Amino acid sequence: MVKLWEMDYREVFERGWTGLLAFVPLMKLETEEAPDVLRRCLEQAAQVEDEQLRRDLFSHLIVLGGLRFSREQLLELLGREGMFIAPEKLRDSSIVQMWIEEGLQQGLQEGQRVALQNALLAHIRKRFSDVPATVEARIREIQDVDRLNQLLLDVDDIPDVVQLERRLSGD
Repeated sequence: MVKLWEMDYREVFERGWTGLLAFVPLMKLETEEAPDVLRRCLEQAAQVEDEQLRRDLFSHLIVLGGLRFSREQLLELLGREGMFIAPEKLRDSSIVQMWIEEGLQQGLQEGQRVALQNALLAHIRKRFSDVPATVEARIREIQDVDRLNQLLLDVDDIPDVVQLERRLSGD
């Protein structure tokens, strides 16, 4: 087993191990030398003749470099003299597409949950004009969309705020 964090990055350069360039940001190196080392990785990757391999190296360097560098540092290093892959071209990467889709799905689920919470609270306020803050807090704590849907359907059958609080506590 190879422990990258224990491996000296210089060996990758000395031996010409182009295929390991993407892993250099994870290797043992001092914090102050890290930007120069990443720049050197990018420069060597730019010299790879095979276009697909070069793009893959840049993509992997960016993803793995993101574990050590801030977004701003990466963008600043990648933008130098236009010799590296443009960040917008990364969107074509299958892994980046997967992350975008996952982020969109999470955003949609979050939006659905918040919309249901708001609808439920509006309905409760309309039905029971005086609603304690504890009821709103409990509803905001509910993460389960199915439970929120069921509460929205059932709120007309709940006779008063006391019963609503019991339902929220015991449900």
